[in-house]
Amino acid sequence: MRHILLLIVLAFFYVLGLSENLDQKDEVNLVCTLKGCGPTLSLYEFDGGTFKEVMQVSAKSDSVFAFTLEKTEPIFYYIGVNPQNAIPIIVGPEEKLEVSATCGSRLNLDFSNSPLNAGYVELKKEMNELRQEHVKLVNQYRQFKRYPENQELVLEKLTKLDDHKIDFLDSLKVANPYFAKIVAL
Repeated sequence: MRHILLLIVLAFFYVLGLSENLDQKDEVNLVCTLKGCGPTLSLYEFDGGTFKEVMQVSAKSDSVFAFTLEKTEPIFYYIGVNPQNAIPIIVGPEEKLEVSATCGSRLNLDFSNSPLNAGYVELKKEMNELRQEHVKLVNQYRQFKRYPENQELVLEKLTKLDDHKIDFLDSLKVANPYFAKIVAL
């Protein structure tokens, strides 16, 4: 039930983000209010192996950084003071993205007006929960090496978890195809 509710919320945010911006400008303004990050902030692309700096901006005012990008289909970028401390952000159909955070060892962003990014944060939480459950069951299976009857019970739970993951992916394909591509990876 919780997964169905999550899918409905993700679909709502995605549709809301797309429908609000059909007749808008052809650019996206990304405004970052990041305290304690230093004088510059970078936007990176990741090619699967390395980060490539796309743009670097200086603070417009106290802790406020602004990027102007071309509006496109959703694209992953990373923002941070360096590639090791960069976090993902999806830039796409929204005219203006507002992000706020306090820099530390890792940026924790708050997306105040981005349904797409807020949905992505929720999706990551759900995927982490599924991954943790999988790891827990695999560890249980290993612990029951000498007890085949217990291993069978754990295998049944793993099968149910796999079925749940497939159902979750299938429902995302309908509710939010963009997120379904991410989950499929």
